[in-house]
Amino acid sequence: MKKSIYIYLSFLLTLGMFAQAPQKMSYQAVIRDASNSLVVNSPVGMQVSILQGSPTGSAVFVETQTGTTNSNGLLTLEIGTGILVSGSFALINWANGPYYIKTETDPTGGTSYSISGTSQLMSVPYALYAETSGNPGPQGPTGPQGPAGANGLDGATGPTGDVGPTGAAGANGTNGATGPTGDVGPTGAAGPNGTNGATGPTGDVGPTGPQGLIGATGPTGPGWAFVSSQTQTNYAFTSTNRATITVTVSNANSKVVLTGEFDYSKDATASWVAAEIWRGTTEIAEGAGFGAANTDGQTITQWVDQPGVGTWTYYLKSSNGAGGFTTIYGASLQAIVVTP
Repeated sequence: MKKSIYIYLSFLLTLGMFAQAPQKMSYQAVIRDASNSLVVNSPVGMQVSILQGSPTGSAVFVETQTGTTNSNGLLTLEIGTGILVSGSFALINWANGPYYIKTETDPTGGTSYSISGTSQLMSVPYALYAETSGNPGPQGPTGPQGPAGANGLDGATGPTGDVGPTGAAGANGTNGATGPTGDVGPTGAAGPNGTNGATGPTGDVGPTGPQGLIGATGPTGPGWAFVSSQTQTNYAFTSTNRATITVTVSNANSKVVLTGEFDYSKDATASWVAAEIWRGTTEIAEGAGFGAANTDGQTITQWVDQPGVGTWTYYLKSSNGAGGFTTIYGASLQAIVVTP
């Protein structure tokens, strides 16, 4: 029977306009063996599946990877860069969720997967969602070219070519009477040049000069536009003294991109630890991870909300399965409003 494992997920959320989003997601997991001991500084084999619809739904993407844990048992991978088993990461329509991530792990670094776990993807990396479901505008025109960089150093001089034959001497003029020395006359016309010698080999290319200044950015095409950004950090974070942000939305189609982070030190009782994002009295997102006894931990939750027109209050709240916290280092909540 495969043993379950609590997995801490961290996804990178990127805002901005891109011609194409990188087809990968960052993934982290703390690996423990069957005796609940950390697997440190060791190769770990893993099969990753993206399931659609439910924890037992059909797999739209499957790959295998081999990574190495650090001294804390933390394994870091990039989903989408492993050995493909089935499906296509680039063809996943993130708008047709929910999606779940299933991991099957071999702590010995092979393919005998003895540990498995399935977790819902509570938020999709924003750039991947926009690539398959948004309507980005055309790329703006290219800005003007910056000025040329300085010339590189000249290459070494090639060897001197053969000397050409001497031109014919001009006829001597008639000698005049010797008088006082006059002013120096103008230089006479040069005789015809001799035949050029063969060209020497080309010298080495000098180093490339510094890059010229970047031209001005062209106008942004139609698409999602930044409206506002707020970050609230609370170092006295408790169940009642929370990280709170109030935003005003004036467009019904605007979206609020939320990122919440909670840092803590667990007491002697190990349990799951969750970071919840609430809008008013409604919980809209939750990210959970396993909090080992007497260790520091961090839980991150990300969510894209479309609340409609109005003034909205968001706050970050913590919860855990059992025991409590020795120390709460603090929490932060960020809200970025974008509009089409």
